[in-house]
Amino acid sequence: MPRAKDDLLNRSVRALDRFMRQRLGVWEIEGDQECFYRLSCKRAPYALALNDGATIAPGDMVVILHLWGERIPALPEAGADLAWARQAHRLLMHSLRAVAREMQSNPLLRDAVAVGNDFSFAVNMGSANMFERIGFTLIEPRQRHVLDRLLQGGGRLWTRLLRRAHNAPSLRAANTPEYETRALWMSRAKLLELYDTRTDS
Repeated sequence: MPRAKDDLLNRSVRALDRFMRQRLGVWEIEGDQECFYRLSCKRAPYALALNDGATIAPGDMVVILHLWGERIPALPEAGADLAWARQAHRLLMHSLRAVAREMQSNPLLRDAVAVGNDFSFAVNMGSANMFERIGFTLIEPRQRHVLDRLLQGGGRLWTRLLRRAHNAPSLRAANTPEYETRALWMSRAKLLELYDTRTDS
């Protein structure tokens, strides 16, 4: 992947990112050089109903998936092509299998009922179907108060700064009109059903 600019803004964003990861208790899956998720834990702030019938209740322990920007394949100059899509899909499947192993082996996660987070992507029928096929439930935005909307706007700005600092070519995709922030969640049961390789024959 081409190196991002080493300017003052990017250095500041990287430093703040490291500080925030430490404060939030974000960790990397040990020994995995391709997983593009980092993880943290928190209590669910509100209830959610997932496509497989599972529910997340307020206060349930959940695993937060943090995209590791440096490990996401950089978009080609001409935009996403079939080769890029295949590489991204392979890394996504690898990463979900890695998260499933971590869910089974890490004692910190034994009570976690689901994995997910808010992600920014091109929201359309194709992306919605893709995420559902791989096990996620796409959560439509809730009605938000003014403060919630301000925080969401700040989150989008921070995402763009992280992309600039770690994976600048991905900013081109973020400029499309369909690009929005949505919550994606998967129950523990669905994650292990689909991605726990120990059940493979």
